[in-house]
Amino acid sequence: MMSEEKAKEDMLLWVDVETTGLDPDHDRILEVELRCTDMKGVLCVGGFHRVIGLAERNVSITDENFKAWRMHCANGLLEDAFDAGYTEAATANGLEEYVDSLAQSFTLHPAGSNPQFGLDFIGRLCPNLPLHHHRIDMATIRDSLEAAGWDVKPEGETPITSAHRTSTCLDRDIHQYARLIRRLSEYPARYIATKEAM
Repeated sequence: MMSEEKAKEDMLLWVDVETTGLDPDHDRILEVELRCTDMKGVLCVGGFHRVIGLAERNVSITDENFKAWRMHCANGLLEDAFDAGYTEAATANGLEEYVDSLAQSFTLHPAGSNPQFGLDFIGRLCPNLPLHHHRIDMATIRDSLEAAGWDVKPEGETPITSAHRTSTCLDRDIHQYARLIRRLSEYPARYIATKEAM
C-alpha cells in the first residue's frame, strides 16, 4: 500500500504587473514581479522580476490606454522597457520555471492588490501555472477595513518615480498584510456566524 504524499506547505505567491493598458487581450506586460512568502507575509523564499523590452512588440497608444503610457513615462518604466533585454518568450520561460520550482514544495496561493488582474495578463504568457484557486486580494481587504473604520492609507506619499512600479506595490502589500496578520494574532477570537450576528 502506497503511503500518502506529504501535504505541501501553504505559501503566498505575491503577484504584480505593470502594463500598457487594462485589457489583457490587447495590452502588454511591461514589468512583472512575483515573491513567495509564508502565510504571515514574514518569511520570503525568493522572487522573480523582469522588465520586458518593447522592441519588436505589437504595442500602440490609444485613447483607452493613454493614461497608462503617461504614468509609466513619469515613473521611468517606459525608459527601462526600451532598454530592457528580456523578450516575452524569455520572461515566460523564466517565470514558468520559477513557479514550477516553488510548486514542487509548496501550495501557492496568489496574493496582491487585485491579483486576478495580474494573473489574467500572466496567463497569456504562461497559461497553466500550478496555482491554488484561493486568492488573497489586498485591495478588497483594504476596502473592507475602511468600511469597518480602519485607517489603511499609506504611511507616506509614494514618489512619482516609484509609483506604479512592481517593487513598490509588492513592498506596500506585503508590509501591510504582515502588519495586519500580526495585529489580528494579538487578539485571537473565534467568530461564529449566527442570526444574532447578522
